[in-house]
Amino acid sequence: MRLAPRTLRGRLAVVFGVVTVVLSGLVAGFVLVRYHSEVTGQLDQNLETRLQDVITEVRRAPRPVTGRDLPILPRGEVFAQVLDQDGHVLAASPRALLDTPLLNTADLRRLPARHTIELGVPPHGDKSRLLAGSVRVGNQPLVVVVGTSI
Repeated sequence: MRLAPRTLRGRLAVVFGVVTVVLSGLVAGFVLVRYHSEVTGQLDQNLETRLQDVITEVRRAPRPVTGRDLPILPRGEVFAQVLDQDGHVLAASPRALLDTPLLNTADLRRLPARHTIELGVPPHGDKSRLLAGSVRVGNQPLVVVVGTSI
């Protein structure tokens, strides 16, 4: 039993249907890629602004910056961490981030001036987008990490 259309009109309808489905898929893929690109760009822009705010506050910190849970993060900051060059957490918001550094010492050593990564963040392992940047407070190199859930 043959299922192909027998008339020219039937064949044209099938070709038109296939082309329509293919074009709809391509348009949907393009829209999805553009949407993802726009969302990622907006997240990065917001992270950059927040990183600058936190770096400004860290530069105002008393020198040398030591200890844990220092009040050097802006009040409104909801997801940030300040690390020393050895990977010790100096300040964090929320407080749950005081226990576990977001970046390990190997990441800290090869960190460029600005670095964006996506990874699971403790305590629940939720996927987050992080922006890390280095700052010097006096002669002390520090790393500031800000993030947002995605």
